[in-house]
Amino acid sequence: MSSSFKILACDDDLGQLELTRDLLVDEGHRMVLLRDPTKVFDTVIQEKPDLILLDIKMPIMSGFEVCQLLKADERTHDIPVIFITATFKDIRDKVFGLDLGADDYVTKPYDIDEMLARVNAVLRVLTLRRKLIAEERENASLKREVDELNQRLAEHSELPKLVVYSPSMQQVVKQAKAAAQASAHVLITGESGTGKSVAAAMIQRLSSRAQSPFVKVDCSALTGSLLEKELFGAEGGTGALKTREGCFERAHGGTILLDEIGELPLELHPKLLRVVRDRELERVGGDRTLKLDVRVIATTRSNLPNAVEEGRFLRELHDQLNALSIPMPPLRERTEDIAPLAGQCLGRFASRNQKPAKSLDQAAMERLRLHSWPGNVRELERVVEQAVILTGSETISGDAIVFDAGVTSGS
Repeated sequence: MSSSFKILACDDDLGQLELTRDLLVDEGHRMVLLRDPTKVFDTVIQEKPDLILLDIKMPIMSGFEVCQLLKADERTHDIPVIFITATFKDIRDKVFGLDLGADDYVTKPYDIDEMLARVNAVLRVLTLRRKLIAEERENASLKREVDELNQRLAEHSELPKLVVYSPSMQQVVKQAKAAAQASAHVLITGESGTGKSVAAAMIQRLSSRAQSPFVKVDCSALTGSLLEKELFGAEGGTGALKTREGCFERAHGGTILLDEIGELPLELHPKLLRVVRDRELERVGGDRTLKLDVRVIATTRSNLPNAVEEGRFLRELHDQLNALSIPMPPLRERTEDIAPLAGQCLGRFASRNQKPAKSLDQAAMERLRLHSWPGNVRELERVVEQAVILTGSETISGDAIVFDAGVTSGS
């Protein structure tokens, strides 16, 4: 391979160790050699190798035990391991080694070409994985910059408005105003498209934290490791080029919106629980405890009580987030709001698409009223915008109201 990697090799057989060193140095790699398996972990922490080669049968600690130790620590868990050993007697030994987290094995006495092929294969996978992580990190950074720009622009706009003609939405606004005057965490539940994020923004804007940071995180948008670093930050050397603040740190003194909290990976629940309950955290790869003052507003379309019972959501975390609960009603249960919502959409989308002002005729309004709205307000917006764009006249007829294929209107 053209790239140079740092490789740590541990073998109590000095001759074997030197042979491995000479072979891989000739390939352009940098070698760290050990004969004492008890020193592997500390050396890995210090040297940060790209790949680890382990003999299995060694005094004091076996290669299996060393591998278990490495895979149990988040600082060393992702470093690939190859066993180089003469002890594999049957397939069960090989499977056991791979089950521990090893990436491959080479049987001694090894063929040089096979040895190089297996090492290079693991290093190619490592290179591709790092490239993918770098691309995901770049995309996450770009998304965060766009979100922060949109947030700054929104700070100059008027308070987000909820249409509240229906009794159920009047109750939502009453609860949101009460929540804004409290300091407890809030959980907003409801189907997709019901306006959970709008309700969250209303609570933040009406609260005593209105002039403080309001940081938004989509828990469904990133993978587990990236989401962990996005939420809690990361110390330099943990996949980040430099120490980076997480969203909770950026929200210090203000509010954080955890959108679709039900999508949060289960392994992150204990760490989030500590932040929510104790208001403290450590960055990924760090050991310094940071004290925080952050109010959490979480939203979810999931049935969290069911997820708790099925072991997919931590009960203690649910209890902490659910200090104040606001359920958002689906649009089919608030038909009084359909006409005013449609009116808002007509004006907004006509302006956005450089169209003259339009109105809905009676047939069009009746189709909207009778539809079941599985996509809720978000679906209503899409349907109305499409009608605004495709209708040439000032009046939108019933035929211009088109729903998704397979979804029909009806009472």
